[in-house]
Amino acid sequence: MTTTSAAAGNEEHAPLISPRFLYGLTAVVVGFVALTAAISLAGRWYGENLALAGHTTSTETNDIFIGQDHLRLPSNVIRF
Repeated sequence: MTTTSAAAGNEEHAPLISPRFLYGLTAVVVGFVALTAAISLAGRWYGENLALAGHTTSTETNDIFIGQDHLRLPSNVIRF
């Protein structure tokens, strides 16, 4: 049950956290960073479309006839 000094020296200097665990942890962190960036970019693009909510910024006039009534409205007040 005696160990040699070389074997005991290797056990004393063994890393507390394995490199494989660190590589996996780094990959997970990079994945979360990529997911966060994708959500941020998609949120900005979708947020602009969502903020318009069917409205347009065009000021082109539209003629709308309802029976004998005539309405002339710009496109940005009509919701599609």
